Amino acid sequence: MSKARDIASAIPAPATVSSVELGYLDGVTSAIQTQVDSKIGSASAINPTIVDAKGDIIASTAADAVSRLAVGANDTVLTADSATATGLKWAAPAGAYFAGNLTTVSTATLTQTIGTGIYTAFASAPVSVTVGANVTNLLTDTPRSINITAAGTSMVVAAAAAGVNWTQRTLPVSAFWVSVTFGASTFVAVVYNSSIAATSADGITWTQRTLPVSETWHSVTFGAGVFVAVTLGSAIAATSADGITWTQRTLPVSAFWASVTFGASTFVAVAQSSSIAATSADGITWTQRTLPVSTSWYSVTFGASTFVAVALGSSIAATSADGITWTQRTMPVSADWRSVTFGGSTFVAVANGSSIAATSPDGITWTQRTMPVSAPWTSVTFAASTFVAVASGIAAATSPDGITWTQRTLPVSASWRAVTFGGGTFVAVAQSSSIAATSADGVLPIAFSIDAPSTTNF
Repeated sequence: MSKARDIASAIPAPATVSSVELGYLDGVTSAIQTQVDSKIGSASAINPTIVDAKGDIIASTAADAVSRLAVGANDTVLTADSATATGLKWAAPAGAYFAGNLTTVSTATLTQTIGTGIYTAFASAPVSVTVGANVTNLLTDTPRSINITAAGTSMVVAAAAAGVNWTQRTLPVSAFWVSVTFGASTFVAVVYNSSIAATSADGITWTQRTLPVSETWHSVTFGAGVFVAVTLGSAIAATSADGITWTQRTLPVSAFWASVTFGASTFVAVAQSSSIAATSADGITWTQRTLPVSTSWYSVTFGASTFVAVALGSSIAATSADGITWTQRTMPVSADWRSVTFGGSTFVAVANGSSIAATSPDGITWTQRTMPVSAPWTSVTFAASTFVAVASGIAAATSPDGITWTQRTLPVSASWRAVTFGGGTFVAVAQSSSIAATSADGVLPIAFSIDAPSTTNF
């Protein structure tokens, strides 16, 4: 029996065992222990102090010689490489020369030292990849080729522009949702021929609200810290600081108030089938104004220090620096101009029941443009460097400049009536339904990777 076991079985007589003997390996003699001790700490032993971090590896550099190989970066693998001292290296796994997570960012500059050639790129959500002057658009789970012409090329990866991918949402009740706007961190939508309104912080979850009276509410906007809604066929308006509590107001005359906007510290409303307009500094006290001609004025917006109004069934438009004095302008063609907006130094108008659109740098000189499909285009807005238009049916469209348009698809066929932007999200609402839709501006978790060189150009 070993001395260690003797001690355990012979208590209380441990004094017969020396402290040196207690340190011997169990079951060996003092002579063997001496030989073991002589080996510990000798030059031929591998000293544990050679490694100093979790994951470090001890690797041979030559015959009877070792060295520390520091742990590699996350998601890299150990690879043979005769050019290194240890014959090993940490590297990206084959088939994933670059892998990046673009969580909560819309763009990222990425540099990866890889060889030249055509690589296959993947993304978990739509992104565009810019390498030099070349831009490659990647769709979810759809491979595309990227031509790397120099090792260590700088790439800019941008999430897909807002308005590309849409998700269906649900409004609190089925109704004739006619207009939607954003302000004070809140989306507000109103219903035609009702007292129903709704608010949402994100365009996803909506809460029903109550307007001061059941009326033909037709347009809502936000400015100077106030939501303002107007009605089609009365002198009734309403204001709210939060979209929840509303107060009835009075327009200067009963008219078919079709549209209201805000700019230059002024609310401006225009009326159909008339030459009537109105201005207000606060949405409470209104003053009647006169448009240059009586026609079916339907939409008004503000941009470049100018108010611009367009009309249904004509080529008539109008501009004003203050909403008070108006000058008649001419659209490129007679059409049902349903909506006008401003963005990127450009006014853009879309027409119902056609593929006609128009752009103008100043609201005075207009150029006809072509939408990607003929449809009942009902609303257009601008944000996130993108014009977004929606139509009754399932069609939407996006454009960086109002000139070149790309068709998009809304999540369900509906009578889409209005679109707006706020809080990083486009929101569209549909009449005669409880349907809404959202499209975020690309600040979503996105995984991006470049795979091994491919001989196939997708």
